[in-house]
Amino acid sequence: MGLLPGEFYDLTWGEYHRAALGYRIREDRQWDRARSIMWAAIQPHSKKRVSPTDFYRCIWDAPVTQVTKEEAELMKKAWKLN
Repeated sequence: MGLLPGEFYDLTWGEYHRAALGYRIREDRQWDRARSIMWAAIQPHSKKRVSPTDFYRCIWDAPVTQVTKEEAELMKKAWKLN
């Protein structure tokens, strides 16, 4: 992430989590470019249809799921919220 040890140890958990997520997203953008180039180079020569996600799955390729009411209630109880 490019942090000096002193900077790292001064982070709160939330700051670290956001920094780590930002780092992962930056890394995935680079991989997205690489997989697009790989896909464009391989697809014309492949007998079967190839998807860019066959090479590498980026963080935004995962499906977004909705939290059900039951799951929300379990989370509230776990965190002792109303």
